[in-house]
Amino acid sequence: MKVLIDTNIALDLMTNRQEFQDEAAKVFTICAGGLVQGFFSSNSVCDLHYVLHHHLHDEHLTRNALETWLNLVGVLDVTGDDCLKAIQSKTTDYEEAVMEQTAKRNCCDYIVTRNLRDFAHSPVPAVSPQQFIGLALHYRS
Repeated sequence: MKVLIDTNIALDLMTNRQEFQDEAAKVFTICAGGLVQGFFSSNSVCDLHYVLHHHLHDEHLTRNALETWLNLVGVLDVTGDDCLKAIQSKTTDYEEAVMEQTAKRNCCDYIVTRNLRDFAHSPVPAVSPQQFIGLALHYRS
């Protein structure tokens, strides 16, 4: 199974968002286990750096944290074609539309996000962290 992980899931864990932290940790633990391939989009990595740096206030710590994350999950490049196709998308949030196109081009099975509504028209099904955990447990069987 191959999944694209939305920025919000990483931020839940990176910034200790209590309400969402446990499920986010399980998502990354499953991906780190190797049976499920987890990815960020290249756009997400830039966004994660920006938010994490403002959270930590330390460039060295920020880069070390990102390096740790990038050893757990891969990065899918966003192409110009993804950006152009996203313009034609029924998804109203352009950033989400780019993510959908990136996931589609890379044959991802799911997009893991807490913003399911934003991905209602996605060509790649969006699942919540809780749904992903259930799917991954079933996938292992």
